[in-house]
Amino acid sequence: MQRYNVFKTVHFALQDALFNSAKSLQQTPEWPQQVSKAVEMSRLLMRTKEAAILPAVDSFEPSVVDAVKQAHRVADAEAQKLQKAFDSSEDINLNVVFNRYMITQLNSMLRSEEMINPVLWYYYSDAELQNLEAPLKELVQQ
Repeated sequence: MQRYNVFKTVHFALQDALFNSAKSLQQTPEWPQQVSKAVEMSRLLMRTKEAAILPAVDSFEPSVVDAVKQAHRVADAEAQKLQKAFDSSEDINLNVVFNRYMITQLNSMLRSEEMINPVLWYYYSDAELQNLEAPLKELVQQ
């Protein structure tokens, strides 16, 4: 039986934002705005996940929380590099920087699902997980 995935909705939304940004890599005037929106969404997702989801895991598996926070720090560092590349007057290949950022974000989302979901599934019912997911779903509705 498939268990409830608290990240499904918000991760699909972020993946969609990343892929749409990738499709128009520097080919449209809106590209910097699309990327900026994806970066903002990913940072907001990480903060919300740390505030709403990780406390539910921390008392059972603090090492999982530490690993996810470490992945978040790496993802945030790539987001900062991308923002600096946009702001820089140097000749930087934005495609390469964006691709690194996107891959890091996708890996961070995958790692979260692989590490957090089994803990949540063990300790919480699907009904409890739906309640836990509420702050994440709010992100998608914004």
